[in-house]
Amino acid sequence: MSPRLYATCAELFQADREIAERTPGLRAEDRTTDVEEEELEERSTAARREYRERQEE
Repeated sequence: MSPRLYATCAELFQADREIAERTPGLRAEDRTTDVEEEELEERSTAARREYRERQEE
């Protein structure tokens, strides 16, 4: 990679970090998708079910 291209990428990365710090939760990387939310809900439901079953024992 040329030094000029590398420097430009480094500047872009730094600018992205600064924007992320000023606007937490607004980047696409910080958002959950519907699939992720469904998976989290399924895991939570399974964990609650397992907890109840253990409590009953």
